[in-house]
Amino acid sequence: MIRPMLLRFALSALVLANALLAATGRNADAAPCLPMSQAESQEILARLRTAMCDQAEAYFSPRTHAWYSQRLDRLPPAADVKDLYPNPVGYGTGMDDCPLFEGALMVALVELYDMTHAECLRNEAFEVYEGLKLCGTAHGVPGFVARGICIEDGTSAYITSSRDQYTHYVDGLWQYYHSPLCSERSKGEIRRLLGVLADTMTEQIVEANDFGFLRADGSKDPRGLHKMWRVYAHEVARIAMIYAAAWDVGGDKEHYASYRRYLLPAIRESIELKNKPANEVNAWVPPYSCFQMACSLALLYRLEEDPAVKADILEAMIVARNLAAQKMPGAARRNRRELAELLIAQLMIRQFGLDDEQKPYLCQALRPEGLAKGGPPTTIHLLALYAKACQSGLLPVPQQLSPKTWASATGEREDAQPAPLFSVTKKPIIPERDEHLVVFLADPHVGAQAGEPQENLAQFQAFCDRIAAMRPRPAAVVLAGDLAFDQGTKDDYACLKHVLQKFDAAGIPWRACFGTTDRREAFFEVFPQCAGTTSQVPGRMVGVVETPRADFILLDTLQEGKAEGAIGDRQRQWLQEQLERYRQSGKRFFVVSHHPAPELDAASLVARAPTCVGWISGRDHMWKQDTESVPKQFHLQSTAYAPNAWTRRGFTYLKMDAWEFVFRPVSPDTNDLWERRIWVVRFPRPSEKATGQ
Repeated sequence: MIRPMLLRFALSALVLANALLAATGRNADAAPCLPMSQAESQEILARLRTAMCDQAEAYFSPRTHAWYSQRLDRLPPAADVKDLYPNPVGYGTGMDDCPLFEGALMVALVELYDMTHAECLRNEAFEVYEGLKLCGTAHGVPGFVARGICIEDGTSAYITSSRDQYTHYVDGLWQYYHSPLCSERSKGEIRRLLGVLADTMTEQIVEANDFGFLRADGSKDPRGLHKMWRVYAHEVARIAMIYAAAWDVGGDKEHYASYRRYLLPAIRESIELKNKPANEVNAWVPPYSCFQMACSLALLYRLEEDPAVKADILEAMIVARNLAAQKMPGAARRNRRELAELLIAQLMIRQFGLDDEQKPYLCQALRPEGLAKGGPPTTIHLLALYAKACQSGLLPVPQQLSPKTWASATGEREDAQPAPLFSVTKKPIIPERDEHLVVFLADPHVGAQAGEPQENLAQFQAFCDRIAAMRPRPAAVVLAGDLAFDQGTKDDYACLKHVLQKFDAAGIPWRACFGTTDRREAFFEVFPQCAGTTSQVPGRMVGVVETPRADFILLDTLQEGKAEGAIGDRQRQWLQEQLERYRQSGKRFFVVSHHPAPELDAASLVARAPTCVGWISGRDHMWKQDTESVPKQFHLQSTAYAPNAWTRRGFTYLKMDAWEFVFRPVSPDTNDLWERRIWVVRFPRPSEKATGQ
């Protein structure tokens, strides 16, 4: 037993040595090449600190202890934040990246203090800590990290956060905890903050929540920014990082067990990033993600004691480093912040360095001219890069720091009475039913006859099981036609009924449209309750699904015996009556049918309706949007029927917030990148123009 263990450690050491050699691009005996003199290095730091002092008045709020990407006088008022305007994430408001900035800045201050012991950094680090703490507490929802706190009332926050914010939040708190800058009181608070966050992850990172944490109001994020597990390779180590940090500072055995449970699969998937298709990686791993991937892995690397696992983590870090190197030429042509983030990813631990081809990028990023351009987002990342470069031996360590500071001169007083971490506790209440969530299925093509594909039924049933298990339940499920495989029979619809009873049992109302393969008489025999919904248009199944923020007009476009769709004169008249009703009420609405709008003679009617959000249809078996058409067209993927090998099967859910609607596809494979292809429709105030993206 001893020999295999020794062999394993020997191999791990060899992997570690080879990895370091590949990472640095030079042999261990080579002298470091310093691209700047001591005086030049000192000048860069002085300019960066002066820039932060100059920017503080416009971008730093003493009330929230946070840096913002917009000037303080342009940040949204509390009324807009509470109304989730212009969107639930706070995109474009300047309140959308505060923990990201604060976390990166905290690490820079900690590293500068380690090298200089300059006491002027103590107050700055404490200010950053207070900003991070408020992002995790001011809103009163324990375990939720807001993207920013409203400076008007000091408590309001947009309800959607992201794993990116959580990554820098945890890294900043953890590194401050281990710094001489952190007081015992602050260490106690950090133990509490990280412990509550880890407990929240345990409660919320479950399949019912798409393996993501909840928004501040207890709802799921339709964009997927909340997912912490079953994510892309560069994101998969974040959950292990959170548990590792919480265990390290608090010693909780359950946090340790969770950390170990996620660690090895996370490392394996991180390493696999190098084997992903280049076009896929370029599409889904932006420059800042290389920084965050390296950040999460570095924390794990510093805590890991098993040499073999440590070598694997280092291998994953080298994957992030190499990817960052590939992206540097493009970033160098765009902006300094991106270039700084990529360079930081390559200097994340002291063993790393830059080769001779990469060092000019460091000089370019830290050139003295224009260091203040780009505002705090750029300045903070340049300061973080500067600290990493000094720590790695690429730049001379600064000999002195100007005492001029942007932070309060008071700092933390040990005799002061600490404020409670969570002065108001708002436990997110998850409702049984989400009135603003609607699920769409299309083209199940369920067949009961011999020779018809039975996998359609199995696939349809699997998706319906997932929908019935959703918590909260959706307000409604809408099936956009082609329910039967060929020409709908009673047996086909009997199979369909067996599956749809799952919705009935779960208390989820469902409605259907007819498609080319459906037959009304057979359907109504099996579902007699649906016949009553056609009284407004005899012989046709039409109706309206109502929700608080938008309604859905369901059309019957079936022409039996023909592939083409049509609505007929009586249904046209009924549709005109509905459009007039919405014109008068001003309520938003969608039209839903099996056949797409261009194939029908009703599209021109709807095009003139001012509150029509778009036209939703099946038939094409492809998830796509046409935002330039009037009305906008949204085509659903096939739920079960796959006419060719590249058909993407699944369903779509629509989450409707006050000023933003988000369509998101769902795949059988929870790791499928296709699920990231959301469609967002934003609704501005009357003086602005709506957008879809």
